[in-house]
Amino acid sequence: MHVDEEPNMLYRPSVDVTLNSAAPIYRNRMLAVVLTGMGQDGLEGCRRVKAHGGLVLTEAEESCVVYGMPKVVHEAGLSDAQAALPAMFSSIMSFL
Repeated sequence: MHVDEEPNMLYRPSVDVTLNSAAPIYRNRMLAVVLTGMGQDGLEGCRRVKAHGGLVLTEAEESCVVYGMPKVVHEAGLSDAQAALPAMFSSIMSFL
């Protein structure tokens, strides 16, 4: 989907658009990582990632500048794991 096709989108660029596009292609080989950010962009995309067998890693509250995006994904039960920023690399590598 092209961003201009969706006039009611709040976020541009959009994490949801990116994840919604990638999830059906990469399916169970996809790892989405949601870092600090405001709002809920990425929530619907993470739903799609999970629906296609992918994994979701979110940044832990203690290292976020704004615990918005990771929080909504985690609270929706879509996060397979949380990691503080200093441990993010090793957390990502543990999924590979």
